[in-house]
Amino acid sequence: MFDVGAFNWIRDNRDFLFAEGRFMLAQDELKNAAAESVKKRIPENDQLEVLRIMSVLFPQSAKWFEGRDSFREDFDNVTMRRGVGSEAGYDAYFGMNPSSDAIPKTVVNDLMSRSGDAMDSRRPSVPTSARKIVAAGR
Repeated sequence: MFDVGAFNWIRDNRDFLFAEGRFMLAQDELKNAAAESVKKRIPENDQLEVLRIMSVLFPQSAKWFEGRDSFREDFDNVTMRRGVGSEAGYDAYFGMNPSSDAIPKTVVNDLMSRSGDAMDSRRPSVPTSARKIVAAGR
């Protein structure tokens, strides 16, 4: 998905897209509110195009994105090809994407190396004469 706002919304709203969790038996008002939240994230001049793409990717939610009912054949095709609009395709696609609260490995490594430097600076220094004695084997 090329629109960051729409991508993040899709990633964060699996229950809405597959009518699970709080959306399993939800009233239309709740579903409309969820669809409106994605519309607010998309720049107005791109909204029709992005919502159309979302309707193609998730035909089962086209009613909420574009106000049109999906056709069962559309959803069946998405499911057969394991597209992102099928549960298996969604899980495979977003399973590869780090969660929004993930900490990059480079940040962890940098912090660990800094903590190692801090630990080294707290160690008592060994006088040079003592190092010479140890090195000489005395």
